[in-house]
Amino acid sequence: KVMRIDDDVRSQMISSDAPLLLAAASEMFIQEITLRAWQLVEEGRRKTLQKSDIAAAASRFEHFDFLIDIVPREDSKKIHNELTNNSLNATSEGVLGTPAQVQYVLAGDGASGNDVYHLENGQVLHATPIGQPIPIVISWFHELSEIRHWNHGFGAFVNCEKAAMLTAEEQSRRNERVKLKRKSAVGRNDHDILACFGHNRIIDATKLSFMEHRPVDGRRGGPFFTIKTDVCENVVEIGKELSNIEEGYDYAVAIVDRETGATTYRPVRLYNFQATYSSDIPQLIGEKRNAPVDYSASYDIKTEDWAKKRMDLTADFGSLKKLKIQEASIRRQINTETLDAMRKTAFASTSVLADTEDIKKEQISLVVKAESSILPPANAAELPRDIYPLSTFIREEEMEVLSAPATEFLSSSKKELLEKGCPDVVVKMLPSSVSSDPSKAVAFALLGCMTYMTALFSQKSILRADLDKAPFPSEFVQKIMADFVSSQWDRGANGRMPARLSLSSDEKDKIIAYLLALALTLSFGCSLPITPWQGALKRSSRFLEKMLTGLGCDIVQCTVEEAARTESLRAARLLRPPSKEGPKMRRRRK
Repeated sequence: KVMRIDDDVRSQMISSDAPLLLAAASEMFIQEITLRAWQLVEEGRRKTLQKSDIAAAASRFEHFDFLIDIVPREDSKKIHNELTNNSLNATSEGVLGTPAQVQYVLAGDGASGNDVYHLENGQVLHATPIGQPIPIVISWFHELSEIRHWNHGFGAFVNCEKAAMLTAEEQSRRNERVKLKRKSAVGRNDHDILACFGHNRIIDATKLSFMEHRPVDGRRGGPFFTIKTDVCENVVEIGKELSNIEEGYDYAVAIVDRETGATTYRPVRLYNFQATYSSDIPQLIGEKRNAPVDYSASYDIKTEDWAKKRMDLTADFGSLKKLKIQEASIRRQINTETLDAMRKTAFASTSVLADTEDIKKEQISLVVKAESSILPPANAAELPRDIYPLSTFIREEEMEVLSAPATEFLSSSKKELLEKGCPDVVVKMLPSSVSSDPSKAVAFALLGCMTYMTALFSQKSILRADLDKAPFPSEFVQKIMADFVSSQWDRGANGRMPARLSLSSDEKDKIIAYLLALALTLSFGCSLPITPWQGALKRSSRFLEKMLTGLGCDIVQCTVEEAARTESLRAARLLRPPSKEGPKMRRRRK
């Protein structure tokens, strides 16, 4: 535009800097016209930018006059300038509005083919009518019109405001219509009732019948309303007041007169209606007092009731397998009918009753006292040496058979016995006159053989060759195998492997228990040192102490002389028979 007007400027613009200047100017122009257009959008309270907003921004501001060739807005601009300075008076030619009607129009340009309106000052306005003319029923009016132009980029509204006075008759008619629209006469005098149905919709509002209820106890707040429904006799629409006074909110209804545009605000109370189910409708709406709660009554459910409910559910929804299991359990139940049938059949016959002499108490397991399968039987003797007598370990017929090989075996010196493989703890216990007393010789030989075989059985399994290498007479080895070992020799799956013997833990523990009991009987003072026997039997001291405690021994600390003589700090001493009462459980301290 400038280049066309001034040749000097034109010559200056045609240079190497022209593209840079044009680019900067274009960027500034685009930013400016965009901001102006968005300003119009915000004034119109809209969120989208339209093409008409750009045109309105170009025609509204003077510094965009250079766009006259692109966006012609001269007429609209002049109208805008005159309307912003002062208001325009319009004649009542019946075009923009007659004394009896008002027409709203949308201003536009002449290129759109809009209607042409002639104003009083000679101006021509291109606009599009909005809707039908609104009639104003008045008897007389004071002709005072004012055209206000409201332009927000998307159009202009021309409003013709008429100041008129209504007659007394028209005022009374309007009051009657207001009374008909506000038929509800319930509620307080200063507040009306507004019903809100948030979860359903009323089909015919004219047939609604509201009922007001006030609780008899007066402890449920204000009154509430109900509407009886046809869905179910136990379903009723209950409306409760929504009170937000504590939060600083209140409700009001705006009544707008479509003829005059007058608005009246009335305070209301909002009631929210919801469909509520109850088996006792009078108690729900407050017409009946609630029964007092009896806190002393028991409302627990018995186990039999739960079982009955579970069986009912299984009978209704259970699988075929569950049904069979339940039927079998029902057949096994013993109830009153079952007892009556047994009383009439089995109990009525005398042949099924046992005689008194036929009942043997010895065969009843509850009468027989429990005995250990590991520990040897103990006698309730006064002397410790008589608690476990030699007859517990060796029978009389065995004593005659074993006396000769035992005397021959123990006739050797202690050094020779140690060289043969006799345990050291047993050799130290041998008295000097052992070979002259056959009973003692058999007992000590049996003790040595049991100690040797216990150390041998400490392995997971042994070979037959290892058992044959025992330094004791074969009669003693056979006796121990017959009395304590029930396991069989195993040659493997194919039967070609060397024979092996593996003892169970119960068999090993039983041999050790009998061995320790025999050692207590043969020892001096019925006392055994823990450490030497721990090494001879290849067991832990904790295991030996538990086993000796089970035999009735007390674990005591050795004196200095006893510790030096026995090479042990602790010893087990048999003073009384073992107690038959079970061990007492001690509670752990928290």
